[in-house]
Amino acid sequence: MYITNLVKCRPPQNRTPRPDEIAACRPYLTEQMEGIAPDILVCLGRSASQTLLGEERGMREMRGCVHKRGKLDVVAIYHPSFLLRSPDKKSEAWHDLVTLAELAAGKGIGRPVPKPWWLP
Repeated sequence: MYITNLVKCRPPQNRTPRPDEIAACRPYLTEQMEGIAPDILVCLGRSASQTLLGEERGMREMRGCVHKRGKLDVVAIYHPSFLLRSPDKKSEAWHDLVTLAELAAGKGIGRPVPKPWWLP
């Protein structure tokens, strides 16, 4: 599993990276991914998900499933800062993290998440 930033430095005022900033950092990201060769790629938020999945859809459409890119499994999840601003999305994020944990467990990385006691 591999988690990294799309760009290698924070844009001013923590704004969304511009396409030219993403393009400037893309070779570094590609080299890192080739060197690490992860089985699972986790995209945190819309910018990373759209860029790495080659999608223009929003997070609502990209999250909630496992995307296949060759041998690589890609999971798009909400960015933690979005969840701080939108606490009503935390249950969706929980389901995404369970999906990620089950995917990892299926690859021999970690264990499946036990069913919470409060769910039927």
